[in-house]
Amino acid sequence: MPTVQLKMLSVAVLLTVLSAAVQGQTYLSADGQHFKLNGQRVFLSGVNMAWCRYGSDFGGGLYYSYKSSSSCPSSKSKYEQAIQDIANNGGNSLRVWLHVEGQETPVFSYWGSVTQTDATDQLVNELKDMLGFAKRHNVLVFLVLWNGAHHGNNFWKVRDLVWDDLKLSTYVDEALKPLALGLRNERALGGWEIMNEPEGSLRVQHDSDPCYNTDFLAGSGAGWAGDADGTYLPMNRMLRFINRQIAGIKEVDPNHLVTVGSWSEKGQGIRNLYTDDCLQKAGDYSYRTGVLDFYQIHTYTKSGSYGSQSPFRVDHARDYTDLSGRPIVIGEFSQIRGGGMGITDQFNRAYYYGYGGAWSWHYSGGGDGSDSTATQMTGLRWLQNKNDQNKGGCVKINLNGGTNRCDGGRRARSHRQGQSFFSPRRLGLRN
Repeated sequence: MPTVQLKMLSVAVLLTVLSAAVQGQTYLSADGQHFKLNGQRVFLSGVNMAWCRYGSDFGGGLYYSYKSSSSCPSSKSKYEQAIQDIANNGGNSLRVWLHVEGQETPVFSYWGSVTQTDATDQLVNELKDMLGFAKRHNVLVFLVLWNGAHHGNNFWKVRDLVWDDLKLSTYVDEALKPLALGLRNERALGGWEIMNEPEGSLRVQHDSDPCYNTDFLAGSGAGWAGDADGTYLPMNRMLRFINRQIAGIKEVDPNHLVTVGSWSEKGQGIRNLYTDDCLQKAGDYSYRTGVLDFYQIHTYTKSGSYGSQSPFRVDHARDYTDLSGRPIVIGEFSQIRGGGMGITDQFNRAYYYGYGGAWSWHYSGGGDGSDSTATQMTGLRWLQNKNDQNKGGCVKINLNGGTNRCDGGRRARSHRQGQSFFSPRRLGLRN
């Protein structure tokens, strides 16, 4: 082969390899204990906006509807405002609840099977609209499918999916896979969360199989949602429910990460209720891909103080040995339920002590344990220019190109310089 042709072939192969490498970093990925995007370690700095209209924000055109009688008249306007505020204050991520209890999506038959994503097949396009806006503002969105922390009038739909394999299969095939397939190329989709705080619905009971034994949670508060209506779900069924959905997503969407949000370090931390083996075992080892890509812990004070194993109390994220090897996000927290720890200290600690991200609760600023929007924006601004590749990583991500908007990965200046009472230096904690 002539030399010129060899050179051209070499260039073509090199370009192919480089293209594949870039494509591999198009979406948020997990790299050990941290996240990566565009070839850099990145930190998820953001907020929760769990809902505008609880369970009725998406599907059947609801995202575009205007309800003057509602405390949140327009879902689209509210989510776009949240995304813009996150971007303007230096954040990069938003956690959003989707089905919740199945009030509007997906569509259920009279006997509890699922027939389609939503009544008018608009759900995918509605979410693409929101994700397109988020992409333009360099904000990743994490979609939470179900809520296990509250049992309302529609929770029977979730209960039936947990208990009945055939009904769960209809959801996976008729709603979840079409949804995941429709969004698999959306760069602003950070990932999926199968359920918010499944521990709220758990039955606390002894089981001879360690994977399904929850008696160690007695007296912890687990099962609080079931206390309200008498509906408790055993661990083996909950794990099967989660495993099947993760596998369904990954079957059609290899690009995005999947997690579960635990109510405290008692679900993910001190113990890991969602190990690969336990999830796979619950699915009879038929769905081996149905495992978590990253972990997520929620933490609030009780009686004015954090538990000794809270993410804001342990020395470092690596202390959660059962969660080693994957990123850990502090998925809910607030200053008002922070035991005197300020919002900037909370974000600061998450960034420098081994966590992959932090999402404050919650943007609209209402309800128990929620900070005001202004307080949360203060927290985001604290991290807006951080890029310590030996700690949390880059915060100013770029979803519209192949290079983040940080300083090229150089080590950032020393943090805080001992200004805060809760600074690592003053607390005597290790790096």
